[in-house]
Amino acid sequence: MTFRIFREPREGVVAHTAASRVLAETPLLQQWVGQTCEDMWPAATRVVDAMARWPGSEEPNEAGFNVANDSVDPAYVEIGKDEQRAERFADAMTFFHQRPGLDMKYLLEDHEWVSGRDRTLFVDVGGSHGPVSIALAEKFPSVHCIVQDLPEVIEKANAPPSAVASRVEFMAHNFFEPQPVCNADFYYFRWILHNWSDKYALRILRSLVPAMKHGARVIVNEFYVPPPGVLSLYRERDVRGYDMAMKELQNAKERDAGEWARLFETADPRFFMREIREPAGSDLAIIVAEWMAKDEVEEKQTA
Repeated sequence: MTFRIFREPREGVVAHTAASRVLAETPLLQQWVGQTCEDMWPAATRVVDAMARWPGSEEPNEAGFNVANDSVDPAYVEIGKDEQRAERFADAMTFFHQRPGLDMKYLLEDHEWVSGRDRTLFVDVGGSHGPVSIALAEKFPSVHCIVQDLPEVIEKANAPPSAVASRVEFMAHNFFEPQPVCNADFYYFRWILHNWSDKYALRILRSLVPAMKHGARVIVNEFYVPPPGVLSLYRERDVRGYDMAMKELQNAKERDAGEWARLFETADPRFFMREIREPAGSDLAIIVAEWMAKDEVEEKQTA
């Protein structure tokens, strides 16, 4: 009642509200609440225990989730063992992605994707069933997209719409392995690196190195943690809450500007951290790193 999910119109009477009606009648929201209560909250209560048991660990199977579930497997593997639990998690993510601030329009409208090229090659790393690539191909006729994900994900992907079918293809690929598509213009990660500690995020970025050409860009589309006091208290709680959620699930994290810059520089000095921007209305930042010669990077850093 204090959160206005139910109300007390008069003493001794409990009544529904619009919020409780949504809870009762929206299956995806029910799954989100279930996933939060059954998976996230128990993990949150055991983060300190995990840190004490595995000091300084960056391993995805040494997190609060593992203590809470008495599991030796990473959270997503453990959740996937139970069909109902996996379905609940998938539905919860579907519900979460309906947030207006996660709309793909912010990405499509706030970056120069073609820049005069006759053909732009876009690699959607860990792109699931390709919603970003399909939207990008529909908006820009010169963009050709390759969607990469694990074989079991790619097998379940529907064929892209006929209008873009010749420009959107699917490829089975593990992003910890060397990138097989060389000389692309963009390598794109949406909500990938925040699932991993620096140890594993570095492996993912380094897997790109043999494929990179001069001027190629890595585009990361994720939450960005700004300095304290920049956001409203409500938004700051949101972002830092996501940071904690990644810690409790997989020993992972959301990153601030300094952490992003260090991550790219540590992965390879030829990654030049070009910019971080968050389009107005978007919950996700657009984080851009460009592949350059080492002396070019040093020149730009001292400019």
